[in-house]
Amino acid sequence: MYEEKLLAEAQARQEEHCRYLCLERAKDELEKERERLIRMTKKLKDDLQSVKK
Repeated sequence: MYEEKLLAEAQARQEEHCRYLCLERAKDELEKERERLIRMTKKLKDDLQSVKK
């Protein structure tokens, strides 16, 4: 009984760690995409300003 509980807790910790890693990876990807979009927006604003001149 005690060993089963330990195994279940270990498995739950491992699953939680995997979820954490997946979330961390997704966060990194979203940060990169955010930076890309910020750069693109700035470039488009600059292009628009140069066209207006």
